[in-house]
This record gives sequence, structure tokens and C-alpha cells, in this order.
Amino acid sequence: MGINHKRTHLGKDILGGKGANLAEMTSIGLPVPPGFTITTLCCKAYYDQGRKLPAGLMDDVQKNIKLLEYECGAYLLEQEWDKPGSPVFDKR
Repeated sequence: MGINHKRTHLGKDILGGKGANLAEMTSIGLPVPPGFTITTLCCKAYYDQGRKLPAGLMDDVQKNIKLLEYECGAYLLEQEWDKPGSPVFDKR
């Protein structure tokens, strides 16, 4: 998991269908908003551990959200993200 603007050769088996398609679109120069992918390996670990998040996952997610906030110049509105019609990011 991580913000990576470089071309990736990881396939659908690691990135999942959406992640692989976004990586491919990025690699051919299409405009794709910055983001990160939680890999299928992480998903497998979740199920293998009885539906428990792998150690360190949420720390990695928090770090990557902070990187996204920095790159976008916006901050995630944690208190409003799940409200219908609320903006996801707040430009400050």
C-alpha cells in the first residue's frame, strides 16, 4: 500500500481489478486522482485472521491519507465523510 506515481507491473492478482485498472490508466498517462490501494494480500490476511485487520494496516491507511491530504492540499473531513451530500475533502 502506498502512494506510487511510478509505473507498476503488479497485476490484478495483487491489486485487485479496480487497482490494476487504475494503475494501468496511470501508466498510459490518463488523469487519475491520487490514491492508494489496499492489496488483495491484505484482504486475504483479513479473512485468514478471522476477519481481523492485519497488524499495522490502519497505521498505513492513516499515513497514506495524510500523504493524500498533502498532495491534494485538502483535508479529510472525518466528522462528515459518511453524511450524504457532504464533501469528502475540505480545501484549506
